[in-house]
Amino acid sequence: TKNFSIFVQTSDVWIPDKDIVDNMEFIELKKLKNEAVYLGIDLSTVSDLTSISLMFPPNLYRSYFPDKFIFKSIPYIAKEALSKSVNKRFYAECIKNGQMRLAGPRRTIDYDYVLKDLMEICNNLQVVKASYDPWNASEFTKLAENEGGLPMVKFGQGLGNFNIPTKEFERLLLNGQVIIDKNIVTKFCFGNAMIKEDIHDNYKPVKDDGDKNKKIDVCISMLEALGGYL
Repeated sequence: TKNFSIFVQTSDVWIPDKDIVDNMEFIELKKLKNEAVYLGIDLSTVSDLTSISLMFPPNLYRSYFPDKFIFKSIPYIAKEALSKSVNKRFYAECIKNGQMRLAGPRRTIDYDYVLKDLMEICNNLQVVKASYDPWNASEFTKLAENEGGLPMVKFGQGLGNFNIPTKEFERLLLNGQVIIDKNIVTKFCFGNAMIKEDIHDNYKPVKDDGDKNKKIDVCISMLEALGGYL
């Protein structure tokens, strides 16, 4: 449920809020220079939330969280959502606080703008794989491959594809092997995520009650990044 711009998580949430918050730290990318990174890209179609997650696997030779899986996500929103979305006040606060970025000067998502921003973020990183949802992503994929030189790999959105990274993320988190960048949008998305399961015990996070206003895009891009590594 939502109370003004403060979000309260649901009773059937995938991962309890405390487990997320207890594993959050402000991540400084400058301390991860030249590190191998796996990307997860969850694009919106027009004016919805877009999320790009960076996942750095453990590296015992670095001094910055050497034994942790480090996740840093960059959420983007189109200008259109700042005037029409139910979450518009929350989005405006997040942009003001630097925890969300506008996806370009247009009213809708500008894929070229997002890609240029991503390439700047990854300038001093070694991108191993960029996992993305192929649905409606052809334009961005062409730009990313041809202009950005990113190693783009399709990551289907079915339960079977998400099953292993979802369960592995749970295991890593419970064992204290995960550090998540401290970001209110990430916390918001985890608070909206429930589990959908099939008869074969495959499962993935989905929106609470299927409510389109309860975004989980950061959760999805994080799992795509982890899935690309696995």
